[in-house]
Amino acid sequence: MKNIDFYIAKTIRYLTPVILFLPLYINSGFYFPFITPRTFAFRIIVSIILALYLFLFVRNRKKYKPIWSSIVVAYLALALIMTLASILGGDWQYSFWSDYERMEGLLNLYYLVAYFMVILGVYYRKKAWHQLLYISTFVSFIITFIALSQVLKIDLLLTSAGGERVSSTTGNPTYLAAYAMFHIFFALYLIFKDKRVKLKFELIGFYVLDILFIFSEIKASQLGNPGILSRIFGHFTMLILFVVPQILLHLNCYWRSMKSELIRYSRLAYYCLIILLNFLALFHTQTRGALLGLFLGVIIGSLFMLFAGRVDKKIKIGALALILLVVAFVASAFVFKNTDLVKDHKSFRRLSDVSLSDTTAQTRLLTWQLSLKGWQEKPILGWGEEQFSVVFNKYFPAAIFKSAGSTVWFDRPHNIFLQYLVNGGILGFLAYISIFILVLIRLLKYYHRSHDAKTVAILGALLIGYGVQDFFVFDSLNTYILFIPYLAIVTFITTQKKGEKTVVTPIQQSSGGRVWLAPAALLSTLIIGYILNVPQLATNLNFVKQYTKIKSAGTFGEAESQIFFAIINKHYLGKLESRQVYADYAAQLDENKNASLLQKIQVTTLAETEMLKSISEQPNNVRHHAFLINLYLTAAEKVDKSYADKNIELINRSLPLSPTRTPFYYSLGRSYMVKGDIEEAIKQFEKARDISPNVIESHINILATYLVVNKNDEAKNLIKTLEESEAFRAKGGQYLKSYLYSRLAEVYYAFRQPDEAIVLLERAAVHYPIDTQLISQLIVYYYQSNKKDKVDFYIDKLGQIDPALAREARSLVSQTSTTPVQPSQP
Repeated sequence: MKNIDFYIAKTIRYLTPVILFLPLYINSGFYFPFITPRTFAFRIIVSIILALYLFLFVRNRKKYKPIWSSIVVAYLALALIMTLASILGGDWQYSFWSDYERMEGLLNLYYLVAYFMVILGVYYRKKAWHQLLYISTFVSFIITFIALSQVLKIDLLLTSAGGERVSSTTGNPTYLAAYAMFHIFFALYLIFKDKRVKLKFELIGFYVLDILFIFSEIKASQLGNPGILSRIFGHFTMLILFVVPQILLHLNCYWRSMKSELIRYSRLAYYCLIILLNFLALFHTQTRGALLGLFLGVIIGSLFMLFAGRVDKKIKIGALALILLVVAFVASAFVFKNTDLVKDHKSFRRLSDVSLSDTTAQTRLLTWQLSLKGWQEKPILGWGEEQFSVVFNKYFPAAIFKSAGSTVWFDRPHNIFLQYLVNGGILGFLAYISIFILVLIRLLKYYHRSHDAKTVAILGALLIGYGVQDFFVFDSLNTYILFIPYLAIVTFITTQKKGEKTVVTPIQQSSGGRVWLAPAALLSTLIIGYILNVPQLATNLNFVKQYTKIKSAGTFGEAESQIFFAIINKHYLGKLESRQVYADYAAQLDENKNASLLQKIQVTTLAETEMLKSISEQPNNVRHHAFLINLYLTAAEKVDKSYADKNIELINRSLPLSPTRTPFYYSLGRSYMVKGDIEEAIKQFEKARDISPNVIESHINILATYLVVNKNDEAKNLIKTLEESEAFRAKGGQYLKSYLYSRLAEVYYAFRQPDEAIVLLERAAVHYPIDTQLISQLIVYYYQSNKKDKVDFYIDKLGQIDPALAREARSLVSQTSTTPVQPSQP
């Protein structure tokens, strides 16, 4: 008779694979719907399977003791070092909990360790961990199928969060790229090392998927909308990609009259299709680091196969062909870089457009440089988990700030190795990199005793590809849940000698005196898991619900605010971000002309109080300062000038934490303008210009200040200086770039100098005679100045370039009142 251990072990084996479906899970009811719901789900599932596993382990240590290896020791050492680094880092709570945007921190690291231990203790049989690969590769079909629907602009489930760079359900193109890379190698491993002939498990998976799609279609049709199947069957490519794998699986499982060779061919074709879909998804993420990692992994793995002993000649030929294919693919992107084929294909163009002068490359290099500076300050144990933002702000490189829309907040160095170097010091870095080194060492030792070149080549190539792509990005749960099973699989393979199976002892019940330990371990683990996750999950949902309710109502009074803060301040996780959301809302409300002054003051005061709490709790987190600075400035300009003094005081406290952050000087200058201290405002704007001389906003702020006090000569001299500056001139010309003329004209026009604005635009129109933006702007300004002959002249000129746009302009002019509208000063 089967005892309770049997059923609990079965439960673990049914629950653990659910984790592999989490990259599909999105819930818009959560704040950060691609991150928080799947992370909470991951932690809750791990809490349950860990509790069940501890129950089994206490009852039978010999059978359920985790398979041990140096890889496991290195991972545990990483968790221990990062814990110590965070305790000494000075912000233990944030290091432990992280935030909604990332949902990592020490807590997630501990859950990954628990996930690792469960797999090592329960999935030690080859058949068991092979099932994890079956499930994961099947899920990858769904995710890459959705990704390709995004490539084809088909509204299957959701549009790409990355725009032209597809992201499927992962929420980020780089996440999808790493995810797809894993499954290219997983599928390749199953081709060579899985002994199954018939893929019944995958076929069952498609049956379930078909049922879900049919149910979705029925539900959509009841609402009068096309369902998923309608969209699939409405596009030939999607139909083929959906039907072909099912045909292959049916042939593989049910066509009994087929020869065994054809059954194997259908199996091979199915896995090749999985590899192709994952590659296409990866390629269309346009993630160059992941592509580089994949190509290097494939080349190194193939070279290993070429020079390894006891490898079939056909395999060696295939490895050589694969190397040539990769080299030809990469070379073609560069050789044909200037052809229409590459230029018209965004993914090819991005692949071939590799340059150190590229904005992304420059930002990466600057961030890596400041990472090394931060590490040198705390070289042994670093700053603690989730503390990179402190380093980034302290050594903020002004060159990153190129315009008002520049991304100037980084909480990751976009290099996982530097991330561990900064957060964990040299010890954290060595612990993390030792995992990679130990995997390669163990694989090579395994090869020397087993001569299993295929396993070593595939698993080694995956590690190399993963390491290379992680050199350019940061990781996420979407790949953590794959990397942990990968490490476990390497441990299983390299711990056992060839042909040797794990020894399983009979179930040994605990002695009567300790019979309570197993249920106690189970119950206590479930309670801890509940405390760490369920209240925080509920708070996230309530935060979104309350904020959405208030936003949709259009009012956010004091009573609603108190309820809002009672929700977000209940737990540490997420409260800092939620306060920032409220501060941003308060700034928007201050600009709302329909809101009452009393309401603005109440909301601004509440937001101020909460942001000051955040600054008190995290005094080195400059982002809290930035949100309050923005609120103070908006309130000073729109609500009460007294906020300008508060802003000046706050900025002067913030600058020592991030002395080269140009936007702070912009805000400081504008605050002095509110106070009427123009000379001091100009000084602050000039400081900003000195820090970021190649950013047009630095000069526009000074220009606007000159116009406020009617320093027209100084304004003209400034524009002359800009025209002489190489940074702002058009390539190969002695005049400004077209959009700069447009922006400078807007400043003049806003400060009631339409004639000067028109002079600038006329000058620009000479240099850019077919620029429709400049011509359209001239039409508007001449129309506002009631100069009909000039309006007609430029509409005719616009008609020679874009007849449709000219017709629209003429129609708008004819429909609008002839009374000119005077420009208003901001």
